[in-house]
Formats: sequence, C-alpha cells, structure tokens
Amino acid sequence: MARPAKLPGKLAGTPHQVVWPAGTTLYRVHRKSRSAADFNATVVDHHFGGTRFDSTPNDEYSYLYLAPSAETALVESLLKELPVDDGEPRVVSYSAIEDRRLSRLELLTDVTLLSLLDRRATSAVNQGTWLTQSESPDYPFTRRWGHWLRGQADWAQGLIWTSRQNHPEPTAVLFGDRFGPLVREDGNEVLRPVQGGIDLDDSAGRRWLDSALDPYCARVGAPAD
Repeated sequence: MARPAKLPGKLAGTPHQVVWPAGTTLYRVHRKSRSAADFNATVVDHHFGGTRFDSTPNDEYSYLYLAPSAETALVESLLKELPVDDGEPRVVSYSAIEDRRLSRLELLTDVTLLSLLDRRATSAVNQGTWLTQSESPDYPFTRRWGHWLRGQADWAQGLIWTSRQNHPEPTAVLFGDRFGPLVREDGNEVLRPVQGGIDLDDSAGRRWLDSALDPYCARVGAPAD
C-alpha cells in the first residue's frame, strides 16, 4: 500500500488491542550509559533523523522500542539501514554496536497496545502495510501518523506491529506519557531489568552477536584502528 496523501478525518473502524500482561519478558538494544528501563525523551526533528514512531515537536512524549525476542530487538536496531547485497553478508559496523547492550526486561504492569499486526488491524485505523514496513525516507510521515493514532486512541500505551527485519515476529514502542506516575524522571515502574544482558561491543559480545546475526546473513565489522 502506498503512503496516504493526507490524514483522515476519523477512524475507519475500531482499533484492535493487544495486552501484554505483567511478567512478560522483553528485549531492547540501548546505550550502556542509559539504564535498560529508561524511556528515551529525545524530541526529533519533524523531517530529519529519528525512527518510525519517535516524538517530535508536534507531539512530545518519551518512548521505548522493544520486542518479545532478542533476535527481533537486535535486527530491528542493527539491520534496518543495511541493504541486502547479492552473495555477500551484510556488515554491521563496529560503531553501530559501540557502547551498546542487549538487555532483557520484565513488565511490571499490564500494557495495552494498539495493534498494527495484520491487515484487519491496520484497515481499522485507515492504514495498510506502508505504516510499519516502509523505509527510513518515510519516517517523517510514519511519525506524523503515529501522532494521529495516539490522538485517536488515548488508551493506547504503545503500538505493536510486525517486524520488517524479522517477519512475522512482533516489535513495539511504548509511550511514556501513557503510564502516568509509573514513568518519572528518576526511573519507572513499568519495566525491570533482569539478568541476561549482553554487552555487544566487547570480544565475547561480538562473538555472540556474530552467531546471532548469522541466520540473517549479517556479521559484525572489525573495530577501527
């Protein structure tokens, strides 16, 4: 489905919901300088930089991308900008993993997500596969659509969709402002880091990451001299 020419006036149907119960295990890739459970408060430019459903000056909120599987969290973070070249594995630059960690988290509360997982769910919100499967040049438009969806469903604590890099596995974003006092500047009571995190930029982490990326025909590049 091509990108719509404008935002609609109203929803075509009733948005679908997915509930992740407390106790659900989730994974994310993040800077080691940031706590695994921290939401990202960065407000990105309307048109440049950022990713699919980030905050902009149009709609400011903290956000956190994560997935139910470690593999999905990895490839969504590391492979989305890498083209597939015939006959050669994709190479993840060392700079992409420097100061990065794969962390495992546990949900401390039930979370209600607006579903974009299938055609029935996307059709209910006037969309198709474009919103979740388009490439980075369309991110200014996917962010604007994400803001519109937030306005149509004030109950949605995040969005869930099918991973572009690890189809048909799900991936999601959580909205910090939809958890009230559970998300604060000094921490949050939505997610708890648990044992099992992996530093991706040390020698053991790079070996593990090479093994994890091998099924996706990708590998880690050498550190710069």
